[in-house]
Amino acid sequence: MPRRNPKRQCRSRLGDGSEVSLYSADPGKGTAAGPVGTVDGDLGSQNPKTLLKRISRYVYETLKGQDKIRTLKLHGTKERIECTLQQISISEGGYQALSYVWGNPEQHSNAIVLDENGHELGYIPLTENLQAALCDLREAEEMTSKIFWVDQICIDQEGKEKNHQVALMGDIYRNAARVITYLGPAALGEEEEKRGIDLLYRLYEHFTDDYDLIYQARSLRQALPKKAEFPVTNLPEEFQEGHFDKGKYVAQGWRWLFQVAYYRGR
Repeated sequence: MPRRNPKRQCRSRLGDGSEVSLYSADPGKGTAAGPVGTVDGDLGSQNPKTLLKRISRYVYETLKGQDKIRTLKLHGTKERIECTLQQISISEGGYQALSYVWGNPEQHSNAIVLDENGHELGYIPLTENLQAALCDLREAEEMTSKIFWVDQICIDQEGKEKNHQVALMGDIYRNAARVITYLGPAALGEEEEKRGIDLLYRLYEHFTDDYDLIYQARSLRQALPKKAEFPVTNLPEEFQEGHFDKGKYVAQGWRWLFQVAYYRGR
């Protein structure tokens, strides 16, 4: 697989035209977030207490229906993370759902929410992992669409809506045009990243016999009610309970990877 510098990506296309993408940054390379492990020079990385001196915490607009979610449009600004939010019905799709590990729960980074005229509405605190993901995705030229669903930003984490929105996450991933699994800067080395990509291919190949039925149904959502008819309905044996090599996979987060990227809805 040819290298993409400064970032690498692996995609697997699903039957309805949607994709699952495995994405990471090259070790030791400078990214939009600065060299790996740093966020110098990006205003989006300011501590919320510092940013609070000139801009307030973003106040979420109440969702206008039980089937409504928020999506964000990521702006191309280099100095900081900027986005606009909009409400859509889950069934509208058209967004890319980001799957990632929160990592350290401390939120020392920020996303600035703008209105349609570019005026600042407030900031949303981010974990370091998400800040790195957004910086990399912002700079990814192969991703022509910058419309995403990201839980930390699209769900009011302190509001009454949170429980209901979390309950919708299965539908949110199923209706996404693409699911992007972000592994973060490949600080552990190229071999570790290769294991993740190999795992993604292993799962993709395992479910190959199901794809004709998914194509016939014209979308994954319409195919899921017929999943009992699929030739392959279970995960590979080595990933099933009792066979799973926890030392090899769980410690590295691979179980999280395939459950979110492939086992969704099964």
